[in-house]
Amino acid sequence: MKPLFLYILFFLLFFSQHSLQSQQRPKVGLVLSGGAAHGLAHIGVIKYLEELGIEVDYITGTSMGSVVGGLNAMGFDSDQLRDVAKGQNWNLLMSNRTPLYEVAPIEKEHHERIPLSIYWNEDAFNLPQGLIRGQKLDIILSNIFAPGYLTREFDQFHIPFKCVAVDIENGAITVFDKGYIGDAIRASMAIPSVFPPSEIGENLFVDGGLIRNFPVQECIDMGADYIIGVYVGIEKSNKDELKSMFDILRQSASMGSILDSEMQMKLADLVIHPEVKDMGKFDFDDYDAFIKKGYDAAREYEDVLKDLADKLKESEAPKKNPKLDYALKIKIDTLIIEEQDKVLRKMIQSELGFSKGHYVSLQDLEESLSLIFGTKNFSKASYSFDYSNKRPGLKILTKEVNPYSIGLSLNRFKHFNASLIINAEARNILSKPSNFRMDLRISENPGMQGEYYLRLPKVPSFLFRLKGKYELYNFPLFNNGVVDRLYKTREGRARIEVLKELKNVMLFSVGMEYRFDGIRPEVFKEEDLKIYNTRKLALNLGFNYNSLDRQIFPEKGVALEAYLGHVFNNKLRRENQSEETEFLSLTEDRRYSFASLSFEGYYHYADWLCSEFRVNGHISTGISFLDNYKLGGPLQSKERVYGFLGVDGSELLVDNHISGKLGFRIHVSEVVYLTPGVQYLYGRNLASYAFDNIDEDISLFSYGLVLGINSPIGPIIMDMGYSELREKLVINLGIGYRHIF
Repeated sequence: MKPLFLYILFFLLFFSQHSLQSQQRPKVGLVLSGGAAHGLAHIGVIKYLEELGIEVDYITGTSMGSVVGGLNAMGFDSDQLRDVAKGQNWNLLMSNRTPLYEVAPIEKEHHERIPLSIYWNEDAFNLPQGLIRGQKLDIILSNIFAPGYLTREFDQFHIPFKCVAVDIENGAITVFDKGYIGDAIRASMAIPSVFPPSEIGENLFVDGGLIRNFPVQECIDMGADYIIGVYVGIEKSNKDELKSMFDILRQSASMGSILDSEMQMKLADLVIHPEVKDMGKFDFDDYDAFIKKGYDAAREYEDVLKDLADKLKESEAPKKNPKLDYALKIKIDTLIIEEQDKVLRKMIQSELGFSKGHYVSLQDLEESLSLIFGTKNFSKASYSFDYSNKRPGLKILTKEVNPYSIGLSLNRFKHFNASLIINAEARNILSKPSNFRMDLRISENPGMQGEYYLRLPKVPSFLFRLKGKYELYNFPLFNNGVVDRLYKTREGRARIEVLKELKNVMLFSVGMEYRFDGIRPEVFKEEDLKIYNTRKLALNLGFNYNSLDRQIFPEKGVALEAYLGHVFNNKLRRENQSEETEFLSLTEDRRYSFASLSFEGYYHYADWLCSEFRVNGHISTGISFLDNYKLGGPLQSKERVYGFLGVDGSELLVDNHISGKLGFRIHVSEVVYLTPGVQYLYGRNLASYAFDNIDEDISLFSYGLVLGINSPIGPIIMDMGYSELREKLVINLGIGYRHIF
């Protein structure tokens, strides 16, 4: 009887245990592959899983999959993920451009005017480690993943998470499961040659997709019983699709990753393939289309996923950690500035404006980093968190720029002719923090300019600057629309200034300037000048405000330049062709004061339309013929030169004047613009001192159309217009950036 009782007890325990195991809730893992913008399709899959009530227990991801997966792991649902995708300026994020309003005022004049630059460091010329520097990417990733800064272990997120990167030195697959999640994500998506590698500790990491683009095994290792994978990565092309050397190169470079992904797919229970192959890998602005592709692809597995959802509902879901929220402010328990140079450390500390024990908002922190990066002393200025103490400490990460650079640019303007511009810079060499810059214009009308400035390390918003230039150019003197005389102009400037920056938009200056202006005739006439030179010494006070988003074709912001000055001594040297010459009969004032104003404002109405409004003015208590403004020609401005519709290059010569322009720029494409506009001028025409038949006062209205192309070598601007000065269409063309101030 006793053996029978034991057998019955054994069978009851066995079937009871088997029944419990059959009812045990499977642990679901979600694996998200890399694929650049294609990875936005992951959001659509997550949305469909949410609708079915499928709660994921583990998430792994690579590259863009790590971005979406990491946010989902912290608690972002599909709607919040879409909001993140919608809220980014993807064109800026995926470009190598720094908005002009984030650049230090003293650097704005030259910002992004050199299309091609190479850098010298450690006895060799170097190209960048990536086409895109990644400064904006670093800041944005740190911002959107800031909710995770208090969580060191990734398994403590709302959903346990891991992401994958590759150590580029040894090729090892590295799985990130702790530290600051923003750093891990940045490493996982450092696409080789597109973004610079991510340096964490002593290691250099690149995109995990180089080897492990679909980290299924890593999700199994976390404890997942059922794997849902979403793959949007590269797949093998057949021989009929390999039509060019670039196709062969792409498949060869990706073959290792493709084969690894195929092996990983075999480990998954369900692999969803959104149909995104024909969509651009960097078309991030099409986020809604990608999300729909992911949602539709997941819905194709409706029966399978509904069965899984029903099975999950049979058991109570395990308790999860709470979702993470944004902190309004971060307490700085420890502040670590990794910059080793003592002078630059002082500058960084001053620009931060906070120290240990302070509370700081992410907005204030990022604004401070913008000020640091805007000085152009660093190729990187971002932040991370240190977990060596009980509470995370704030780390300021900077990387000093290469000290030497050489750049090339091409341009062509009517009275300066085609030019090759050679630019050279030496930063932080003569002292720190400082910059020495030279521009050389090689042309029939050559020119050169140099600039040296030094910041005060403890008060980096105060600067000392030396600046000078010398250039030649053609100076036509028009008489009723016809070139009557042609001169060669020699123009030189030397300035010494003290400046004060306020944030990244305002600049105050006070300084002394020596100015040399001279003209000589190219074609001699009996009744003409032989030499006409002036030398001036002046005191200048200046104020600049610039919140434009870019140098050329800005879409928003304003720029204001206002100057007050006094000429202490104006020395004239004049020689005539003959004693009977009475041409240009005016008396130069030896002392006089002046004020000038330049304003431009832009308002963005839509992606295809913005308005632009300009005002220029100058008033002087005295007169000097070579202290003139040259109006006409392409609308790109330089010192005392700006464009005017319907007027030939430098056709108008004025001193005291005011002018205004209103236009509406239509964006034909991302790089082509059309701007219909009107312009008005009232002022004193200096040509009246040369020709008796020209009135001293000029009042002029014009209208026309400007075609602008944002090309790799710089802007190409052609304006076509009519003015009251002439009765025919006037067309002007300018190519490239103006460089000599």
